[in-house]
Amino acid sequence: MSAITFQNLSFDYRRHQKVLRQLNGEVPAQKLTAILGPNGCGKSTLIKCLMRLHQPQQGNIRLMDRALGDYAHKELARTLAYVAQSSQAIFPMDVYSTVMLGRKPHVSWRPGRADHQKVRTAIADMGLTDKMLTLLGELSGGEQQRVQVARALAQEPAVLLLDEPTANLDLKYQKEVMQLLRRVVEQGITVAAVLHDVNLALRYADHFILMKQGAILAQGGPAVLTEKNLALLYETPLTRLTKDGSTWFQAWGTG
Repeated sequence: MSAITFQNLSFDYRRHQKVLRQLNGEVPAQKLTAILGPNGCGKSTLIKCLMRLHQPQQGNIRLMDRALGDYAHKELARTLAYVAQSSQAIFPMDVYSTVMLGRKPHVSWRPGRADHQKVRTAIADMGLTDKMLTLLGELSGGEQQRVQVARALAQEPAVLLLDEPTANLDLKYQKEVMQLLRRVVEQGITVAAVLHDVNLALRYADHFILMKQGAILAQGGPAVLTEKNLALLYETPLTRLTKDGSTWFQAWGTG
């Protein structure tokens, strides 16, 4: 079963400059999908098309077996959440108020006790309880990213899309964010994330979309992460290593 499918999807920012070229693929339901590829290959653009932030010039997208365009704005916000690559605070909001924005699609007048509890839980899950009343502008880039993930979780979506959720995070929080996303999947939420770290994706993801130059090179389970495919994807040899039951990739000639 697929949470999202896309067929013949094409998008360009300027005429005659294709960013996405007739993509066909899926985001399986209740799985963690990693979208991998070199810079500029169209990963973020694909996420924005799936989020309805961009209107494709060609093709169709289905969300939960319905045409994406059929969703009213508020209904879409209850179904689909998005965490951008980077978010800068425009207004002087604190962490708690920012995460509470995730409850907006569910609140008709004012937040109730249950809404406040969901906000506190999302903040705690991201390790930000001690920053609850801190202004966003006073946080580090990594802390601000965790706030945006918490806001999306408070939204309680069926599908969560993230554009480089581990960017600007140190190794400890990269691991914690990915572990959190695994827990989210185990709760029945579908997750798709643009990632740069192949080994992070290999450790935590179930499904993979490999993109290069606006096209899909390969997609599927962990079996698509072959030395051949990754060498084509990143234009450099990678060696698959296994030890004590763990597998990872290493760039040839390093270490």
